[in-house]
Amino acid sequence: YAKPSSADTIKEIREYNPDQIILLPLYPQFSVINSGSVMEDFIARIKIWSSNVKKKVVVKKISCYPSEVNLIRSHSFLMQKAIASYGGQLDNLIFLFVAPGIPVRFTEQGELYRSHVTITTEAVVKYLAQILEVDQEQVNYQICYQFKLGILEFMRPNIEQKIKRVALKGKIPVVISIAATSDSMETKFDLDIKYRNLSRKFGLKDYILVPALNQDGNFIKSLFEICKEANSSDEFLTLL
Repeated sequence: YAKPSSADTIKEIREYNPDQIILLPLYPQFSVINSGSVMEDFIARIKIWSSNVKKKVVVKKISCYPSEVNLIRSHSFLMQKAIASYGGQLDNLIFLFVAPGIPVRFTEQGELYRSHVTITTEAVVKYLAQILEVDQEQVNYQICYQFKLGILEFMRPNIEQKIKRVALKGKIPVVISIAATSDSMETKFDLDIKYRNLSRKFGLKDYILVPALNQDGNFIKSLFEICKEANSSDEFLTLL
């Protein structure tokens, strides 16, 4: 949906002529309609190229990394910094961990996306409690999803419902993009503008948005460690 596309990237790979490729999704949690669909398209294109040039190419595929330690640290430290400006008083805060919603039918067919989101969220809550030096029970949190309109039923609860409930309780929402690691329309518009304006309509004066991971040092270290492990792994696809 954005540049560079798989086709554009394949052109650069042809010029570089590698013997090994590591596919690393920027979605820590696996979904067939996010990481899965891109990888499937990419591998199909690579197969065509390797067949045409009769070149043996090793492809190492990373499907997900929902509990990678440096990923968890990145989220936790960014959250700590964001709430520090509000005095860090947890009693007034409700953490909303938000992920892009996917159609329910995929989870009913065995898609692990929801469980992966839960794994990441619970690990972040545990680590955040440690660095704040509080009991984990003091971190009031909810998981919710960005709702999409269409004929298909999408995952719930949606973020609109959760923001309204936060307002009814007289608390401050702390919004964390737990699946989309890089800024996009889903973070810069939806989370930072659309839902901030919605919170005001519900009477909320404060709305804390934790920045996306982007180029945070712990997140980059996470990607480095994942690639390093994949590079030494014996598991791969051989395309010819």
